[in-house]
Amino acid sequence: MVFIPFFFIAIVFIDITVFVCFSWIETLSIKKSFGFSKATPTQFLIDRFMGVISLTISFVPLIIFGDFVVINFKKHIALAFFLGTFIGKSYQLWITPYISLWLEDKKVDFPEDKMELRRKIVNLAIEIGYPDPDNKIFLTESRGGDLHSNASVDSRNINISKELLQHHEGHDEEILAIVGHELGHWKQNHIYWYGLADLLYMTICGVCFQFVVDNPVLLRAFGFSQYSTFITIYLFYKCYSCSLDYPQRKLFNVMYRY
Repeated sequence: MVFIPFFFIAIVFIDITVFVCFSWIETLSIKKSFGFSKATPTQFLIDRFMGVISLTISFVPLIIFGDFVVINFKKHIALAFFLGTFIGKSYQLWITPYISLWLEDKKVDFPEDKMELRRKIVNLAIEIGYPDPDNKIFLTESRGGDLHSNASVDSRNINISKELLQHHEGHDEEILAIVGHELGHWKQNHIYWYGLADLLYMTICGVCFQFVVDNPVLLRAFGFSQYSTFITIYLFYKCYSCSLDYPQRKLFNVMYRY
């Protein structure tokens, strides 16, 4: 137990270091050279630092939940993974859009010279049957300078970034095409299909985890002589993400892009 905090700090430090290095190249070299990002080094580091903090905070209850599942559902790990994912996806689909309206402090009003564009977007949404779009369209501030954070549509909001309008200034047809693409995801119920795909993915993950939850072989292979739920979960996650996870994610990405 004494070793776990040091182990956690070590693996987080390694993950963060590797992630920041690759992300730095992707954002400040590749994306910026092609005009997909306007992030400055300071903005990039602040954005990544805040992301690491939120990830670390979210990881703590995940460990607690993992302990609870392993202790109480050892014979039904796959079912526990399925139910946990179902609850999480339900929360994301039907509760998060409403909470974002209360917590989001970066929503801004459409400028006067963009009201005609706003009217076109509303008419486009009405044409495909989106309910009451005039009261659900919001202009937001993109985070981290990423111009790919342009538009999103869920069951409650049509979010369009201020950066999208700036990047396509004078080309309303391009903005309408981008927003129309996101509305198409809503029209075709893709967010629900993605949720089903995640349910399938996590169930398969749970079935695989069932084989190692009580098996000391995994821990011994990495030099651990005593059982630890946390280290078992972490080692399984790392091994899984570098093996069976890859072909599943590739398959889902092909389906999503198709």
